[in-house]
This record gives sequence, C-alpha cells and structure tokens, in this order.
Amino acid sequence: MKILKQHTLYNMLAIAIVLSFTNCKDKKVSVSSIFNCIEETKLSNLKETKEPNGNFEIKIPENWKKEFFISERESRLYFADTTQELNHSYITDIGLYQNKKVIDSVFFKNKLERIKNDTLLELINSGNMTFQEKPCYIFYTTQNKQNLEKSTFEIYLQNRNRSYYLIKVDVYGNENKESRFCEALDLIEKGNFY
Repeated sequence: MKILKQHTLYNMLAIAIVLSFTNCKDKKVSVSSIFNCIEETKLSNLKETKEPNGNFEIKIPENWKKEFFISERESRLYFADTTQELNHSYITDIGLYQNKKVIDSVFFKNKLERIKNDTLLELINSGNMTFQEKPCYIFYTTQNKQNLEKSTFEIYLQNRNRSYYLIKVDVYGNENKESRFCEALDLIEKGNFY
C-alpha cells in the first residue's frame, strides 16, 4: 500500500511538472518583463503618431514633445514628457535604419564586447527575446555622467530588406526608475512596427 501511494505521488508530481512546462511555453514573454511590469500605463489623451513613410506608428500623449528626424538612411521619432523634470520622465527614441546591418548572434556578441570595453557603461541585462513575434536583442545598461545616473534600455529588431529598428529608452536618476521604464515599454509594445 505504501509503495502504491509513493507511485501515485510521483505520477502526480510528474503531471504537475509537465503542465507547468506546457503553461510556460505557451506564455509570451514581453520585453517589459525585464522590469517585472504588471500594470498597463495610465496615460491619457493618447494620439496616434505615424512615421511619415508608414514604417511605424505609436500612440503617445498629445501634450508630449515629439520630433521626427528623417533622412535617406534613417527615420527617427523622439518623444518625452517635457512637463516633468528629467529625473521624473524618460526619453524615447524609435529609429528605423536602412544600412543593411544584420541583427543576429554576431551583432549581439560584438555589441556586448563594445559595452564591456566601455569603462563608463555597466551592463545590467542583455539577451535575445521576441518582440511582436519577431526575434530581437535587448541591452540594459547604466552609466554615471557628472553625478547623474543614466539608464538605457535598447531593443534591436531586424526588419524587412535587412533594415533594422533601434528602440531606445533613456531614464535619468534612480527615482521610480522601473516604473518609468514600464510606462515607456507599455507604449512601445502597443505600437506597430512594419
């Protein structure tokens, strides 16, 4: 009887393990999971902002400062809430680059090497993930410049015709740093990148 109970216990444990792996496999991991983000942004008065060539669009608050930079080789959108102090906000830079760079494991290794060789940068996290069902590489770094800490989160995403996206969020200071990253990444994850 004791052997039968142990055997049943082992079977139940095995089933639980299999189910937990199945559930984890089906869940999509978002880039915001790096910061353990759980709430959606509570920003209001969001307005659709479209890149002039139709490459991406994102909703950002109407009263935020935004600026496009467009050239033959790149298309970039910068935006920030300039009604707040820099250490309470963040700066987002979304860029599409046409220089035919391949975003792959070689790129990742080279970028890691450059970060490690930069004495001002500290690597917090890096890796490959999936962003909007496309493979991407992320880098999370910090640096101190003139007694002000700057943390940067970058997403490198391959696009069609071997162009690529660099989506970057800069956060200055330590106050509510994670919540500012979460807010920025929530906006980015709801954007459309074609």
